[in-house]
This record gives sequence, C-alpha cells and structure tokens, in this order.
Amino acid sequence: MDWFFGSSKPSMVPALTPLQLQRSRQIESLRIYNQNVTEIQRDVEYRVQFNTGGSALTLIITLPPQFPEDRPIVKVSPIVHHAWVNDTGAVIGSHGINNFMLHSDLGKMIRGIVEEFQLHPPSSYSQQQHNLPHHNSVISSKPTYTPHLSGTGSKQSTAIDYSPYHSTITSHTYSTSQAPVGSSMYNNNGVQTLLEAEVSRNNSAYVPVTFPELTELSPSELQQLYTDDTKLLERLLHTPLLQQLSDDREKISSENEKIANENLAKKAVIENHKKLLLDKLDALTGLRQRFDADAQQQHELSRQYEAGHLLLRLQIATQQAEEVSEDVADQFLEGKIPIDQFIQKFMSEKKIFYLRKAKEEKLQRNDVLQATFH
Repeated sequence: MDWFFGSSKPSMVPALTPLQLQRSRQIESLRIYNQNVTEIQRDVEYRVQFNTGGSALTLIITLPPQFPEDRPIVKVSPIVHHAWVNDTGAVIGSHGINNFMLHSDLGKMIRGIVEEFQLHPPSSYSQQQHNLPHHNSVISSKPTYTPHLSGTGSKQSTAIDYSPYHSTITSHTYSTSQAPVGSSMYNNNGVQTLLEAEVSRNNSAYVPVTFPELTELSPSELQQLYTDDTKLLERLLHTPLLQQLSDDREKISSENEKIANENLAKKAVIENHKKLLLDKLDALTGLRQRFDADAQQQHELSRQYEAGHLLLRLQIATQQAEEVSEDVADQFLEGKIPIDQFIQKFMSEKKIFYLRKAKEEKLQRNDVLQATFH
C-alpha cells in the first residue's frame, strides 16, 4: 500500500531545543499579559508602552542569550525617580526580576511592574527639582557644621536638600528676627523641627544640630574638649543619643543572629525541596522531549493523509491500473495469451481501474464542496 499512502521520511526542519521553546513561550506570555508590545529585535529586545500619572513611559526588555535561564534586563525610559529604579533607569526593585527562574512568567512579571508604576506613579528629575522647598539656604557638595555655643547673637541652622540624590547638610546663619515663626515645621530654634520632620519621615535616628548642654560649660572647658579628643569622646559616649544607638545596635545584632539561626535550621528542608524540584524538572524535560518528538511524528503523518496528497497518489495508481489492463489487451491481440486467461485477467485489472477511478472522482467532489463552503 506504499503507492497509496506514500513512505514516511524524516523532516528536514531542525527541532527546537527546550531552551528555545521556553524562550518562545515567555515572549508569547509577554504579548498576552501586556498591551502595546513592540518587537525591536526578534527574540532579543521588546518594548512595552503605558501611561501613568499623566506621563508616557516605556519599559525596555532585553533578553540575554541564555534567557530564560538568565533573568531579563528591564529599563524604564525616560529615567524616573522611583523606589524600584536606579540612577541608570534599570528596574532593580522588582521581586519578579530579582528572583527570576527558568519557569517564571515574563508576561506576568512585566505586568506587575506596569501596575506598580500605575499604583505609585514615579516622578521625573525635573519634577523633583521643581518640588524642592525654597528657603534661605545654600546647597553645597561639602558639608560644613558649626555648633551653637551660646544663647545670644545669631542662631545656627541647617538647610536640607530633599532631592533623593543629595544628602548634604549645609549650615548657614540668620538672625532670630529672620527665622520663620508660626510654621508647623519650625519653632523658635529655627530649622531644628524641620530636621525632626525629615528624620521622622525617613524613619531614622535623629542627630541634633545643636547641643544645649554645651552652653553650661566655660570657655576653658570648651577649649579642653576641643584639644583633648579623649575627653570629647568620653562626653559624647555619655550622651543619650549614642547610648540609644548602642542599645539599638545590640538589639538589631541579637535579632540578626536569631534570624540567621532560624535560616540555618531550615537549610535541610530547603535542600530537600530543592532536590525534589530538580528531579521534577528533569522529569518534565524528559516528558517535553518525548512530546516534541511525538508532535513532530504526528505532523509528518498528518501531511501524508491530507486530501490533496491522497488524491495525487490515487490518480497515479489509477493510471497504473489502466496501463496494466491495456498491456493485457495487447498481449491477447498478439496471440500471446488464450482467450480464457485474457478475459479473467483483463476483467480483474479493469475492475481495479474503475474502483480507483470512482474513489478519485469522489475525492475531487469533496475538495470542490470544501472549497465552496470555505
């Protein structure tokens, strides 16, 4: 029956590797879960555009050669200020990127980044500079500090740059009458409450600008502190602030040690789960390879049983049967075979010819009907 169904031949198209198949699925997921996806370079670079906070942003997704074994690189353009974005525009705060694995979902991860930006819209550098508070302050790259030693004369204050890219504190002097009074962020000591508000916002320890207890010391005692580092250090160590910092350090150290011990206790469980995961991954890879081979074989077989392929084979077989019957007739006319043998053989070959011809016409009618309805 090889003349009817044809012979099975291996396909010349190379099969995709498991890594290439995973890469294709990740790219397809990116298109499914996100809108406005643009392909810049096939299998390498893609861009996702979205709007947030009245601004249009673009995520630039770069896929390394070993993706998805290696995690993707995601950058935002233009560069904005956000907790997840560094100075170069790279997205480094996303849990999905930082913990990306072979079977992570690229589409859902990028969708999560877009939703984060839409939930907490980032701000541009120009907006950050525009929103800076304007006081009689000087911003400098080198911080200076002069302690307030007396209760008379000018008041000592500091100015803070609230930009996330500067943390310089610069001191300047203004008279008591010029200090803003009545503001919720200032008191009679000038900008000290402003510092407290900023420190409270950042949830960090407050470092005072002035030390009122120094006003009780005589000039000679101040001079002694200035010249003797040992006494200065001893006095600083007895301040409530440093005592509190020392207590906090001990507390945090104890908590870190406790957490470290808990993590070590869970090491065996994690290693066991890791081994189970690797075993399941190997099994999944084997099943995937078997599936790919079966799918390729199924594709080849389906091509052999297509209506057009069957019709072509049937036409060739019909023509062969007609030629055989004509050869039998020629042999009889030449007297090479007797009449009884001629009738039996000729009728048999003609029967085969008409059966194949009927099947050929039936397949042709089916093709016409399918073409009409489609």
